[in-house]
Amino acid sequence: MHARNAMTGAGGILEVFTDKPTIIPKGALGFMLKRVKGTKEIPFASIIPIQFKKAGVWSGYLHSTTPEGKESKSRILAATQDENTFMFRDKRRRPTGGRRPPR
Repeated sequence: MHARNAMTGAGGILEVFTDKPTIIPKGALGFMLKRVKGTKEIPFASIIPIQFKKAGVWSGYLHSTTPEGKESKSRILAATQDENTFMFRDKRRRPTGGRRPPR
């Protein structure tokens, strides 16, 4: 089955299928932060709420809570290590050496 949508983020790839999203850790950052071996699949039927934080100065994230999840109560710091979290950056907000980014 092929993913309907996919997105590369900070240390991983999010693929969305018709029945589930998958989070695939990539690179050293992905494996250091997640400490998960392989792909994390989360069936849509098991997702209770979803939290979304828009990327700004810090990375944004999409977090899925499941009944069997072991989520931390703190937000951004815990989100970096939670296996049900996909983190992404706003590519328009790269460091510019003191200059403002073009609008």
